[in-house]
Amino acid sequence: MSQRVFRFATGTAEGSVRDAALLGQKGVYLHELAKSGLNVPAGSTLSTSLCASFFEAGGTLTPDLADGLAGAINAIEAQTGRVFGGAQNPLFLAVRP
Repeated sequence: MSQRVFRFATGTAEGSVRDAALLGQKGVYLHELAKSGLNVPAGSTLSTSLCASFFEAGGTLTPDLADGLAGAINAIEAQTGRVFGGAQNPLFLAVRP
């Protein structure tokens, strides 16, 4: 199976222009901006195939999607020192279609 979650943060990114079919244009731009050293908040892009599996499953959270989301959130928590759902120092996320 190919990579389905691509992480990025200032100075580093797992995705690139060659992954445009998997990341979509917004995803590619975020990864390229992060790689170029611009101050991009830590984040992740879910692949189009992972999103498609969600819709193929009737809009339910499949185990692979749940694992992908959990891994992405855990990585952002580790990079930022914040906790998703935490009362102290909470992690806020922006989700884009």
